[in-house]
Amino acid sequence: MITFKRWKTQSTIILTCSFLVWGAKLAENLKQVSDEDIKRIMEMLQIADVNAAGPNDTVFNYQEHRSKGDAPEKFIPFVSRSYLTKPTVAALVNLMSMYEPKVGSPERTGKFKQQKIDHFLNEVLKTEVMKLLKQFLRWCGLATANSDENFKKWMKDFWFSEYARRRKVVDSSAFEHVFMGETEAGKVLGLHNWIRFAYLEARGSLNYKGFLTERQDSVATIEFTWNGNAKPVGGMLLGSSPEFELAAATICSLLRPGANKCKFFYKNCEVIFESYDIARHGKNFLSTSFPKAGLLGEMSINGRWKLQRLVALLLCFLMWHISSGGEQQQATNEDINEIVELMEKADVNAAGPNDTDFNYQQPSGKRSALKKLGIMEEVKGFKLNIFRFVSFVSGSYMAKPTVKAFLKLMNMFEPQIGAREKTGKVKAATIDRFLDIVVKTKVMNLLKEFLQRFKLLTAESEEDFKEWLKNLWFTEYARRKKVIDSSAFEHIFVGEVEKGVVSGLHNWIRFGTLEADGYANYKGYIGEMSVAMATIGFTWNKKEKSSSSMFLGSSPEFDMAVATICSLLRPGRRKCKLIYKGCGIKFTSGYLERNGTRYLSTGFPEAGKGCPMSTSDHKRVDMKKKEKKKEKQKPKNITDTELQEIIDLMENADINAAGPNDAQFNYQQQSSKGNAPERFVKFISNGYLKKPTIEALINLTEMYQPQLGVPEGTNQTKEQMIDLFLNFILETKVMMLLKRFLRRRSISKMKFFLLILFSTVSVVSSQIVSIRQRDLEKVVSELYAIDTKGTDPSKFKFNYASPHQRGNERFALYVDPQFLAKPTVATFVSLVKRLIIHAGPHNFTTAAGISMTPAKIREYLQKEAKELSTATTACFLRLLKTEAPVAVIRYSLGHSTKPRGSFLLGTTPEFDLALYTICLVGRSADGCRFMLKGCIVNLVVHRLKPHNQVTTAYPKEAICEEAKRE
Repeated sequence: MITFKRWKTQSTIILTCSFLVWGAKLAENLKQVSDEDIKRIMEMLQIADVNAAGPNDTVFNYQEHRSKGDAPEKFIPFVSRSYLTKPTVAALVNLMSMYEPKVGSPERTGKFKQQKIDHFLNEVLKTEVMKLLKQFLRWCGLATANSDENFKKWMKDFWFSEYARRRKVVDSSAFEHVFMGETEAGKVLGLHNWIRFAYLEARGSLNYKGFLTERQDSVATIEFTWNGNAKPVGGMLLGSSPEFELAAATICSLLRPGANKCKFFYKNCEVIFESYDIARHGKNFLSTSFPKAGLLGEMSINGRWKLQRLVALLLCFLMWHISSGGEQQQATNEDINEIVELMEKADVNAAGPNDTDFNYQQPSGKRSALKKLGIMEEVKGFKLNIFRFVSFVSGSYMAKPTVKAFLKLMNMFEPQIGAREKTGKVKAATIDRFLDIVVKTKVMNLLKEFLQRFKLLTAESEEDFKEWLKNLWFTEYARRKKVIDSSAFEHIFVGEVEKGVVSGLHNWIRFGTLEADGYANYKGYIGEMSVAMATIGFTWNKKEKSSSSMFLGSSPEFDMAVATICSLLRPGRRKCKLIYKGCGIKFTSGYLERNGTRYLSTGFPEAGKGCPMSTSDHKRVDMKKKEKKKEKQKPKNITDTELQEIIDLMENADINAAGPNDAQFNYQQQSSKGNAPERFVKFISNGYLKKPTIEALINLTEMYQPQLGVPEGTNQTKEQMIDLFLNFILETKVMMLLKRFLRRRSISKMKFFLLILFSTVSVVSSQIVSIRQRDLEKVVSELYAIDTKGTDPSKFKFNYASPHQRGNERFALYVDPQFLAKPTVATFVSLVKRLIIHAGPHNFTTAAGISMTPAKIREYLQKEAKELSTATTACFLRLLKTEAPVAVIRYSLGHSTKPRGSFLLGTTPEFDLALYTICLVGRSADGCRFMLKGCIVNLVVHRLKPHNQVTTAYPKEAICEEAKRE
């Protein structure tokens, strides 16, 4: 880390040149500026002050002390014409007629005045004094000193912003008070500039009375009157240029305001600067800044040492100025976008598509769906897992070096604002370990080169760069009070809490960890869903965070690098505009000032324009090109073979399908022989009922009104339950396979989502396609393979015996517990409060759920025993072999009878939904027939004209080669 070096020995003078390079940095040394540093910068400013008055430019005539009576002559008898023609001096004099000195009188306004102010600022900013000031303030942490244009705007706002000094009338500014002077009730206020004093004295407006303190041509404290208004004590530097006084007052008012006196040597005499602010409408303005003489005598060093020191400083300044090429190159928005793109490509520690997933679920403000149902306590083991935003993070990703080191840092901080921050060797070593790993990454190497390119960093070695990052990110300060309780890293990456509110926490890995550990509860998203970043609401240990934004899937080093660049180059309102994962991002950063030092306070991304609304597709999307390429393609026909292929694929992919031990189906007898005395679905294991999609499906069935002729209920809870169900099933392999299949059939992602909703399929020409039979067979086979993966068909037992043979056994004798433990199956059941089946279920899990009391719902079902005592009696209508994939049965629910009900056996909700969807969009006209478990399944779809709304879909029958129907 490069800082101001101490002047210890004469031999180290030239070595202190290194501190001068500090000017090309911004805010990395976020610490208090020492008195020695202020003295040194003032010395350098004096060396650079080529517009200071020389011995032939003016003279200061002190005469007698004020106690001996009025001085007979002027204090400044003359100023040479050549001095008055210096650009900055002439610009200052040109401004003097633009102000109304009387406090209470409205200040003059107009373009003419603004032009003169701009001309003055343009002239002073050209000087080496102001260039040096800008570099110094950047080192101190002034974010707006990153370019000439921004620095000029800041200086103009700091010195020329007008405000009301006493009443509501806008009548003053810092510049007017300090340089021009004001009058009020017979008194002179301000007026601490010798050139202004000489200007008024030459015109007879000002009468010098005598001196109070005299320091030759360095600093004076005098008494005078201005047009009859008295100034009993007035201090000013003598012979200095306008830019030097502007720079000195700026430094002292920023770094030593109020009671903190700003001490330095001017022309070998000690000067004490005092500066004070004034508050107006919630904003602080500089009110006054003036010098007065310090201790009598010169600097306590001999002349030779002083000369060598000043020469060394001058040499260092010239070396820096030459090496920097005079003007520092400024980074453009294109430069920032270019480096972010390079870092994104180099971010090998970013999460891949299989490392994590982000489950947006619902917009923030709708509250948790679980809380709406009032069963948060009933699902303690599932509420956070089911509703997590970061649904999972793979173990392999957590083992990545930077991620692992980052996670170890999380417990090193005290999140409570106001509580003293943790310290110790362990924390320091953990920080060092994290930085050691981070600085070796490609992302950080790119950052280092970028900062060096724009002279924001001079460190060459890896160790120096590490110290630079450590100082910027891990320097601790007081966020609210005097207690050291915060740092940039803690606020942005770890998060802080105060009075029931979460502050900061803008990192997805940290949030995902808190979610997984049960400390954070996701509330919903704000704005749009995006692959690049998210703005979400959540609670952390019951502390509220209404809105927090973060990059998604990025590595810790990428987040740190982007925040570093944007905080240096585009802090505050300017915002850093960049592209990440094809999304427009606006990055906001801010600083805090503590004891005259600025610290990085916060940094977070915000959504910009043009972003793909997907959480799984991490490829860049050119939104404009995408819109131009929206062409309607003619749907392709699907053959029976294709249909069979996709069904086979889905069957193989259906990992949440019930295994042999998950359920038992008890056919008992044909319906012609009367009511079967036992249940059809005799058994479903608790493990199967706990699977997420199963829980979600059972919970969703509660939301419907089964009575035909009675209007269907609509409410927010129902919508949430539908969204929840879809969130789970759409993430399964079966649905992913279906989505890819339909997209090959020109079914877009949005249309696919609408199809899955099963609400209205009205655009026949664009959404209903003819699928070839071979395509149907292929996709069904693939889906079924996925659905049944990991389950053993022999562990499902169904009782097909007649009543006198089966006794009191159920139809579903046994269902594999491992099947019920699958996430999608488990979700189907655990949220159930009570089951209402409409118009006959066409899913075996729903039918089975009626006839059993799993642990999660046993207590409720006992309360509802009377209503459910006649829930289901069933008998088979078609005697199939035991391994048949379809059951066709008759059953009753309460006082209602279902003469014929059919459903697939042992499959998951997502498999059923995928299969129905394929047949709805691809085979509704031709009939949907395919092979499943060695049997020919005939699936029927009915639509309601004129809008082709789906009314029902069910497997009509299964024809097996080894068993004939009775």
